[in-house]
Amino acid sequence: MAVLHSEDVEDGFVLIDLTHEEYLQARQRALDEIGLTYEQLAEQARTRRFSSPDARSLWLRIKPA
Repeated sequence: MAVLHSEDVEDGFVLIDLTHEEYLQARQRALDEIGLTYEQLAEQARTRRFSSPDARSLWLRIKPA
Protein backbone atom coordinates (compact mmCIF):
# COMPACT_ATOMS: atom_id res chain seq x y z
CA MET A 1 0.00 0.00 0.00
CA ALA A 2 1.47 3.31 -1.04
CA VAL A 3 0.86 6.20 1.27
CA LEU A 4 0.40 9.34 -0.74
CA HIS A 5 0.27 11.61 2.26
CA SER A 6 0.45 11.00 5.98
CA GLU A 7 0.35 13.47 8.83
CA ASP A 8 -0.31 13.50 12.55
CA VAL A 9 -3.71 15.02 13.07
CA GLU A 10 -4.03 15.07 16.83
CA ASP A 11 -3.14 13.00 19.87
CA GLY A 12 -2.12 9.73 18.26
CA PHE A 13 -4.37 9.88 15.21
CA VAL A 14 -2.77 9.69 11.79
CA LEU A 15 -4.44 10.76 8.57
CA ILE A 16 -3.49 8.61 5.57
CA ASP A 17 -4.62 9.36 2.04
CA LEU A 18 -5.20 6.32 -0.16
CA THR A 19 -6.09 5.95 -3.77
CA HIS A 20 -9.56 4.52 -4.42
CA GLU A 21 -7.97 1.21 -5.47
CA GLU A 22 -5.90 1.05 -2.28
CA TYR A 23 -9.01 1.73 -0.22
CA LEU A 24 -10.94 -1.06 -1.94
CA GLN A 25 -8.06 -3.49 -1.41
CA ALA A 26 -7.79 -2.60 2.28
CA ARG A 27 -11.57 -2.89 2.70
CA GLN A 28 -11.58 -6.33 1.07
CA ARG A 29 -8.73 -7.54 3.31
CA ALA A 30 -10.66 -6.40 6.37
CA LEU A 31 -13.83 -8.12 5.16
CA ASP A 32 -11.86 -11.31 4.46
CA GLU A 33 -10.49 -11.23 8.01
CA ILE A 34 -13.99 -11.29 9.49
CA GLY A 35 -15.36 -13.69 6.87
CA LEU A 36 -18.06 -11.46 5.41
CA THR A 37 -18.83 -9.86 2.09
CA TYR A 38 -19.60 -6.15 1.89
CA GLU A 39 -23.23 -7.00 1.13
CA GLN A 40 -23.49 -9.24 4.21
CA LEU A 41 -21.98 -6.56 6.41
CA ALA A 42 -24.29 -3.91 4.95
CA GLU A 43 -27.30 -6.14 5.71
CA GLN A 44 -26.12 -6.57 9.29
CA ALA A 45 -25.88 -2.79 9.54
CA ARG A 46 -29.34 -2.35 8.04
CA THR A 47 -30.85 -4.67 10.65
CA ARG A 48 -28.47 -3.46 13.39
CA ARG A 49 -27.61 -7.08 14.19
CA PHE A 50 -23.88 -7.46 13.79
CA SER A 51 -22.35 -10.92 13.97
CA SER A 52 -19.46 -9.69 16.11
CA PRO A 53 -17.95 -6.57 17.64
CA ASP A 54 -15.35 -6.70 14.86
CA ALA A 55 -18.10 -6.58 12.23
CA ARG A 56 -19.66 -3.53 13.85
CA SER A 57 -16.30 -1.82 14.20
CA LEU A 58 -15.46 -2.45 10.56
CA TRP A 59 -18.83 -1.07 9.43
CA LEU A 60 -18.24 2.11 11.40
CA ARG A 61 -14.96 2.53 9.52
CA ILE A 62 -16.15 1.72 5.98
CA LYS A 63 -19.83 2.69 5.84
CA PRO A 64 -20.84 5.14 3.15
CA ALA A 65 -20.83 8.77 4.22
